[in-house]
Amino acid sequence: MSNWGEDATAPAIDAVGPDTFSDQRSKPSLPEHTRPSWGAMQWMKFSNTVVSSATIALFRALAVPPPPVAPPNAETLPPWYVEEFLRKQKLQGYGKQYGRDTLVLTGAAYLMEGVEGLLKLARGKDDWLNRTLGGVAAAGAVSHVWFPARPHARFGLTSTGAVVGFVSYGAEQSSRVILLDQQHKLETEIMGIPEEKQRTELDPWYLRELLKLKQKQMVNELDMKRNQQLGNVNPPAATNGPGGTPPAADAWGNRGFAANGTASGAPP
Repeated sequence: MSNWGEDATAPAIDAVGPDTFSDQRSKPSLPEHTRPSWGAMQWMKFSNTVVSSATIALFRALAVPPPPVAPPNAETLPPWYVEEFLRKQKLQGYGKQYGRDTLVLTGAAYLMEGVEGLLKLARGKDDWLNRTLGGVAAAGAVSHVWFPARPHARFGLTSTGAVVGFVSYGAEQSSRVILLDQQHKLETEIMGIPEEKQRTELDPWYLRELLKLKQKQMVNELDMKRNQQLGNVNPPAATNGPGGTPPAADAWGNRGFAANGTASGAPP
């Protein structure tokens, strides 16, 4: 796959405007769009996963704070020392729980994806069952870290993971259908690509470039309308009859006409 910069015959995306849309409609597709490298895409995916996991871990730390740990032989220690010890332990407990939960949730997200991918290869199909079982595996791993001695809580969290996997698969498929329909509409509207030559698979980076073209087209159309409106705002200046000169200003700086159509130079 070649990028735009490598294709000498493909016009640059920034050079496409409303005046070139008619020329572009004769082309079967857009020029090859720039796609990030595999490493860049994995880094973006990892960053998004860590941010999402850290957000969930923060909410859990606020909802379920770590229990306080009293110092040994607290009865024989001064009250101020015990209070200061508990304060430091509380801050350390928040930090440890927050870091641990972020790490566990990030690993669970990759575990869910890995189980789903293995099931897809083993079963030879991509359906809701793969994602559901992936959610079960991920939630089961998290439940053993969060509730090591509470089997009922582990069962509840694991069941929740199955529901999350099933719902997320349905939501993803619905969004893909909507975005693919939008991609086809933009291909027809902007590039004039026939339906039989349109892409059958959703390509997020390709769709992004189509949206950029649509945005540029809308901005240019708004600029044209604004320029047309500004051109019609200023009416022609008044004159002393056809082919005449504008009326002279009076002592007060006023220009106008008398009732008979002559210039009025008398003061009001």
